[in-house]
Amino acid sequence: MDSKNTLLLLILSLSCLILHTNAAAATATGARPHVSLLRKRTPQIALLNLCKGTTKPSLCVKTILPNMDFSVHFRHHKALEIAIIAAQNQTMKTSDLIASLILNPSTPKNVVDDLKVCKEQFKNMLDAVKESLTEVAESKNAVEASYKFSGFMASRATCEDGFSSTGKVSPIDGDVKLSYDLGSVVLDIMAAIKERSLKRVARRFGSLIPPVAPSMTVKSGDPCYNVIGTCSH
Repeated sequence: MDSKNTLLLLILSLSCLILHTNAAAATATGARPHVSLLRKRTPQIALLNLCKGTTKPSLCVKTILPNMDFSVHFRHHKALEIAIIAAQNQTMKTSDLIASLILNPSTPKNVVDDLKVCKEQFKNMLDAVKESLTEVAESKNAVEASYKFSGFMASRATCEDGFSSTGKVSPIDGDVKLSYDLGSVVLDIMAAIKERSLKRVARRFGSLIPPVAPSMTVKSGDPCYNVIGTCSH
């Protein structure tokens, strides 16, 4: 089952769960359940709406959903923070795996050389993710955090080139892919938050771009169009 179908299944299951829970609560209080319960904007639905715009929607939901506090209003920056922490944890796990493989005497020397390159790249990635996490947790600044996080994604090619250029099988391929998939989710959420902020500003203040003056460009139908020097009709 692909990620979009998986996400659809999650949405349907969660919607049914929400409807059942709300209807049960309404029945317990003597109120009459209404079909509008399906359209109620719950924190769960807000998360699904956020994740469906990412490149890895199912991974996004599975990463954030178990760690959200749904007793409070949904916060996009909190969801972003959870995604960054997940990327950080996976990167640390992969970094530890790389270190253990380097020290393992059964690891071929030519593979160890490539792993040492990856070790340095993953160190840079951990620095980038730490700076991004601090920016989001303390300042709620997704724009600045995205600049810092860009270094996370830039390290992938350098790590993988050594293996791909010589045809060697990477012993860390699955872990590396998951690290970067989580990184993609983080960047997609950052982009969604930035877009959301711009729309909020536009609604509040209107267009910040002054109206464009009428064009004075000479049209191609004019006899003097594309003529250099004096032109008379």
